Amino acid sequence: MSFSYIPFSEEEVQRERKTLVEDGAYPFKVNRVISKMSRPKPGKESNPMLELHLTLWDEKGKEIYVYDYLPNTKNMAWKHRHFCASIGLIREYEAGKFEPWLAEGKHGIANIKQQAGQPKEGGGSYPDKNVVEDYVVTEKGAHKFTQNYSTEGTFNSNKTNDSFGSDDIPF
Repeated sequence: MSFSYIPFSEEEVQRERKTLVEDGAYPFKVNRVISKMSRPKPGKESNPMLELHLTLWDEKGKEIYVYDYLPNTKNMAWKHRHFCASIGLIREYEAGKFEPWLAEGKHGIANIKQQAGQPKEGGGSYPDKNVVEDYVVTEKGAHKFTQNYSTEGTFNSNKTNDSFGSDDIPF
């Protein structure tokens, strides 16, 4: 069976590949959570960590894929706590035993920033990318959003509510 597609020019492919969102708060959905060990740094041991695969939506509804890493270290505990609270799993975090599959499919808001490409070991550098600076948490716990997003977390231009802080839960 033939595979049909729309061919893109090299310029179009590169433009789409390097799409970055501006710094700010964006709704996200957790696609996958992988429990693994961090890569050891010189003179240090590796640590258990969570690798997060997230989908963000920009103001036009375009999907942006971002990875985040939550190492189990004292100096990064704040980010793991904020992630769990932002998606409504603070009780699980506080219990000290987090099941990664519980986070999959959950929604929240993340503060995103652009990060300049880092140098590669063998020379050259990685491209610029979006990174999660922190996860947004309200006093109630999980952050609720309705700004133009459907129940699946995708952009819906038929909705007009532009308040991330609404108590209406779209999902």
